[in-house]
Amino acid sequence: MKKGVLYIGVIALYAVYVVYHNMAGLSVPTVLPPRIATAPTATVPPSPSTNSRTALQEILLRLSQNIARSTPEQPISPPSTPNPIAINPAPVTTTPPVSNPMMGGGTPMMGQGQYRDGQYTGDSTYAYYGNVQVKAIIQSGKIADVQFLDYPQDRSNSRMINSYAMPLLTQEAIQVQNANVDAVSGATFTSQAFVQSLGAALVQAKN
Repeated sequence: MKKGVLYIGVIALYAVYVVYHNMAGLSVPTVLPPRIATAPTATVPPSPSTNSRTALQEILLRLSQNIARSTPEQPISPPSTPNPIAINPAPVTTTPPVSNPMMGGGTPMMGQGQYRDGQYTGDSTYAYYGNVQVKAIIQSGKIADVQFLDYPQDRSNSRMINSYAMPLLTQEAIQVQNANVDAVSGATFTSQAFVQSLGAALVQAKN
């Protein structure tokens, strides 16, 4: 019986000691509600990249402040204007035109082309059904026209063939400016005789 009472007394003293110890450790005023114990919050250390950027910014700031203190302010002078370079224009020389004694101020002996101006009659050349003879008219040194003085015309067929062959031969001679023309189909003999007669006329125009 005594042991049971002693055991209860020890437990009661221990409970009073615990309550007293807890009340002695409170630092919060009595007007505030009792603190609720929470689990400690883990502090997350800053990331290395954040620390690196912060340290780098601080170093740059200190360097800029040191440079600003050590470098005196100097006035900025405007850029110097280079002296203008005088450029003397080169004198322009004009060459007077050379007068050609054969052009202007007299009777020209030769035009601008390869022949002498004038009218030159070629030889009468045999063309099987008749003869062909032409006259070359030279103006400004060039063949301006070729006129037929004679051509085969005794037969109606010859007149019909030569009526379309002669304009073609004349046109080509003026275009190529010589007697080397192509033969007209169906008028081979007239074409060959035309070349020989015109060639003889142009020989005279060159002499």
